[in-house]
Parts: sequence; C-alpha cells; structure tokens
Amino acid sequence: EPRLLVVNKFGKAEADGGGLRETIADAVALGIPVLVGVPVRNLESWRAFAGELATELAPDAAAVGRWLRSHGLRPLQAPVENCQRQWSM
Repeated sequence: EPRLLVVNKFGKAEADGGGLRETIADAVALGIPVLVGVPVRNLESWRAFAGELATELAPDAAAVGRWLRSHGLRPLQAPVENCQRQWSM
C-alpha cells in the first residue's frame, strides 16, 4: 500500500486539465498524502484544482519535513540542496 505520492511538477498538462490530475485526485480519494511541486506560473490552476484540500508549503526542507511528519511519515535525514525555487506543495 503506497504511503505517499510525490509529483515532481504540476505542469502545463495538469494546468490544462490532463497529465497526472486524475492520479492526484485518485490518491487523495484513497487517503494517500500527495506532495506536488507547483511552479508559480501554474499556481492559480493548482489552487482551482486542489481547493481547500491543499496545504501550501514554503520551498524548504524544514517545511516539507514538518508536512511529512504531520502525515505520519519520516523525512530523509540527508539535506535537500538547491531548494530555492518558488514552489508550492
């Protein structure tokens, strides 16, 4: 049984209604936490899709670690490098 779905990017395909949108929705419906990188250019499409189900995180390892722990998951101990991009998860 999967414990987490990580989607690298909510990109153009997802913003346009395709791509992994159905997979994300299915995982949420099954109670599987989903961590999604969202470029700023697709943020409004993401917000329209995810609605109140989404929690936006700061683009840093500490925020992701807190979110993982809030879902009963253990973050990796190795530091994440170059986490400076503007992403929403």
